[in-house]
Amino acid sequence: MLSPISSLRMGKNKQKLVRPETSHKPFWKWGLCFFCIALLLINIALILIALPSSGWDFRVYISAVIAVLQQLNPYDPGIISQFSMLPNFPFAYPPYTLAFFYLFYLTDFFYIYSLVWTASLLASFYVINRLSKTNRLYLFTLLVTGFFSLFWTYLTGNLGAIYLFLVSLIFYFLSLKREYLSSIFLGIVASFNLFPLAFSAIYLLLRKSLIERGKIIAISLLTVGVLFLLSFLVNPVLFGQYMEGIQSGSSNPYFEGAGGNVPVSFYINTPTSYWLINQTLKFFGLHDSIVFFTLCIGYVLLIGGIWYLFYRDNRDNEILLMCFAMFALFLILPRLKPYYFTLILIPLYLLTKEYGMKRKIVILSFASLVPLLLYFSYQVTQNILTSFGQLWASLAVFIVVFHYSRKDSSIRNQAG
Repeated sequence: MLSPISSLRMGKNKQKLVRPETSHKPFWKWGLCFFCIALLLINIALILIALPSSGWDFRVYISAVIAVLQQLNPYDPGIISQFSMLPNFPFAYPPYTLAFFYLFYLTDFFYIYSLVWTASLLASFYVINRLSKTNRLYLFTLLVTGFFSLFWTYLTGNLGAIYLFLVSLIFYFLSLKREYLSSIFLGIVASFNLFPLAFSAIYLLLRKSLIERGKIIAISLLTVGVLFLLSFLVNPVLFGQYMEGIQSGSSNPYFEGAGGNVPVSFYINTPTSYWLINQTLKFFGLHDSIVFFTLCIGYVLLIGGIWYLFYRDNRDNEILLMCFAMFALFLILPRLKPYYFTLILIPLYLLTKEYGMKRKIVILSFASLVPLLLYFSYQVTQNILTSFGQLWASLAVFIVVFHYSRKDSSIRNQAG
């Protein structure tokens, strides 16, 4: 099936409507190639430099497994600190994840974690490449360097690379019209951190009956629910320890380090727009909670409004709508960590894979170069605004994709 831009090229009288940046000029082709290689080399070098001090989150996971094997409470931060040699790093994942982390306990830490990180990246590339066997260098560069998130995943020893692989399966099965399998994998992503359940809302955009869409969403919820039920049935003591940790806040990620039952994103430095609003108001000496929450609501409405305009221009393309919806939902989440940005790399690729060379350079400039430069800037200046590199980049990319969508819609309307 021809793309809208390809169809424009078929009419001689409409040739002037073709965007100049979509033509594969050697300059932009080689420019994109060199840009991709440079970004890859820089990110790989940074990973190698960070290697000796990386992996503290992963040490916590392994420490939780050791605690369970010794019949200790893995949700007691003091016990975890004894094994991990890391202060104030509690284990916050549900009990059933310990079975998954046990597989990593059986072998050497650096070997298995490096293997899992690399395998997840390559598997994600393979899965998405099966959908579109073009743009391989662009795809690989975006996965490795996008939003600087795989670097943070490796540095912290977190699960961002695994999230990346699972999201690739979500959209792979969506593209094959196997929505139930897609929903199962969304449930698996959410089984580690419950917040990805919010992404199940993208299934509302499927052109199916409301009952059918409800069933697909329910699959994600049931996947998580079944895992929680199995945790309770297999080891009710461990499950009780997890619930006690949630109630006390020691293993509750949504109130991590906050105190006073203040949600984490409004209290500590996490790369969310709400924290940016918080810091901006603080800079101007404004501490009025009404002003703060008014701006937060305004931000959510703005993101929703941009998505709606995108929807109007692309209502016939389910995949594009779902990718942009997932991007929008991600931007309004109340809690983000640097390694969570792997969740939007696959949607971003699917949104931009048909772009011309020039546009791809623009996307990589915002998605990969901006957070990299702001990361270095923060190391030098310690300016709080430069610490939001990933957020600035994701907001910029969101707006740029929307801008290109409006521009393409205008071209189609002129051609029509």
